[in-house]
Order: sequence, then C-alpha cells, then structure tokens
Amino acid sequence: MPTLTPLRKRRPHLALAALACLLAPTLQAAEDSGTLRYQIGLATAWKPSYAGSDTHDVSSRPVIGLRWGRFRLTSSQASLIEGPSDGSRAPGASLSLVESSRWSSGLALRYDKGRSADDDPRLAALPALRDTLRARLYGRYALDGEADDQRALSASLTGDLLGRRGGMTLSVDLSRRVSLSPTLRWTQGIGVAAADTTYLRSHHGVPADSATAAGLPAYRPSAGLTDLHAGTGLTWRAHRHWRLGGLVTVTHLLGPAAASPLTLQRTSASLVVGLVYLNDPD
Repeated sequence: MPTLTPLRKRRPHLALAALACLLAPTLQAAEDSGTLRYQIGLATAWKPSYAGSDTHDVSSRPVIGLRWGRFRLTSSQASLIEGPSDGSRAPGASLSLVESSRWSSGLALRYDKGRSADDDPRLAALPALRDTLRARLYGRYALDGEADDQRALSASLTGDLLGRRGGMTLSVDLSRRVSLSPTLRWTQGIGVAAADTTYLRSHHGVPADSATAAGLPAYRPSAGLTDLHAGTGLTWRAHRHWRLGGLVTVTHLLGPAAASPLTLQRTSASLVVGLVYLNDPD
C-alpha cells in the first residue's frame, strides 16, 4: 500500500493565491471591457512524491487561468480550467500561433521547480535538480466528431531553456471530451511520453559518485520511452459561474524509467479535485 505524507506548505503557492486576490479588482475591470477572461479556484492533489515512488503527497494549490486574446496564463492543476483542450491549458504562459477548426498550435513557457531531497527520503543522497524554465511547443489536430463529442490528437515537445539538466521531453496524446448534459462534461485521454538522455539521467539515473551514499547501484540510462499515461475526469457546472471537477490519472513507467533503481512502483495513480469560479462562462 502506498504511504501518505502530510500536507505540505508551499510558499510559492500561497504567494500565487495572494496575488490572485490582489488582482481580482483589476480582473473585474478587464471583464467590463470584454478583453480578459479569468478563472480562479482551489484544488487538492494526491500524487506520487516523484515518478516511480511508492509514497504519495497531498497538496492544495490555487487554480488560476487568464485568457487575453491569444495569450493565456495558467497555474498548476490546469485540468480544472474550463476552456479549449488545444494544449494551452497546460501550466505556464502560452501564446497561440494557429487557431482553426482543425489545427491549433502554440508556444509556452513554464517554471519547473526541480527536485530536492525533501521530496522523498530515497532522494537524500542524490544531486538536487535545480529549478529552471521550460519551453514548450504544442500542436493539436481535431478529429471528426459531433459537437458534444470532441476528439483530438496532440503532441507536445518541451526543453530546458537554462541548461540545468532538465533535458527534453516529448508526449503524444489522444483525447476525448464528451458533453453528457448541459452541465456535465466527461474527459478521457491516453498518451505516451519519451525523453532524451539528459532528462532520463537527471530524473531517473543514479550517478556513480552518489551510488554508495544512496545505497543504490549506479545507473546511466539513455534516451527512450518514459511512460504510458491515461486519465479520465468529470466536471459539473453547479452554477453558471462555478464548476466542480475531478481527474484521475494512471501512469505506467516504461523503458529506462521503469528499469531505474529509483523506481519502486512502475504503475501509480494521482487524483485532483477542485472548485473553480469562471468570470465569463460560455
């Protein structure tokens, strides 16, 4: 059975919540001019301490989504954001480049907080992963379907802009969004991810000079697949401006990530639930 670690206090998330409160009057003014849409809420997440861990963390974080023309700014727990499933809902700041009935694409930036020994005791003797800035190029192709049953194939490529051993990752996903009723929406998705040598060695490797202290064999993986992931979520429009939602994701590690000495559990699940306020619902 996975063990559960206590709720953690994260100052950056508290600061983000405070910022949302301070921005509320400004956002309301922008709403009046019809130039800005925003969503604010709170979500609680239960997820593994790191990829391959057999312990889980519980954390509560603000959910913030701003949209101004082709520009979007989204916080973590982006799965609870109401809006297009074109790749722009992923965390970070994104700029839409192409928007059509079939194709959409864009560029995005995201803060990556890295990884430290505080995340899990098994990581105590391993080098910390410094926080960095990641760039993301995403694209999406909408498949044939009814208005209330939308399907799409998407791809996302990310890279570490600051050269802090973040490496590059690639994810290809097939998603579906079904309107069960005017107030109830069901989402499904499945995908596969891969990464380059730099990413795999920093996130799943064990350096030779740290192996003895960590009590693990040295491990230097090469580029390859990292995981197969699938998720399903349900959102309920409880009120015109309020939405309650939840998402369950199952991840199964593959290839070099699964073979890592750090991997104690190849298959893991995560859960996110939250409540979001929409200032200008469709």
